[in-house]
Amino acid sequence: MPQNSEAVEFRDVTFSRNHQPLVSNLNFSIRRGEALVLLGRSGSGKTTTMKLINRLFTPTQGQVIFDGIPTTDWDEIKLPPKNWLCNSRNWLISPFHN
Repeated sequence: MPQNSEAVEFRDVTFSRNHQPLVSNLNFSIRRGEALVLLGRSGSGKTTTMKLINRLFTPTQGQVIFDGIPTTDWDEIKLPPKNWLCNSRNWLISPFHN
């Protein structure tokens, strides 16, 4: 993929649990080489947003697209081999830096 292509894109993403939206109508894209910082209060949807990227959660509405492929097209058991996420107060996402 070209250096400036979108690595992650959220298209009108909503995720709900028990009929309560945890993330609502989220739209953004991250290009290769860019970094994204999610800042917010506890319960504002930061962790939920990250879990939507690697399909630990599936959007109730909209699409999360990773490397040009909707995450709903992934095998539910395995992540794409280039997708790394770790959560210990901080998140690291690769392959944004080639």
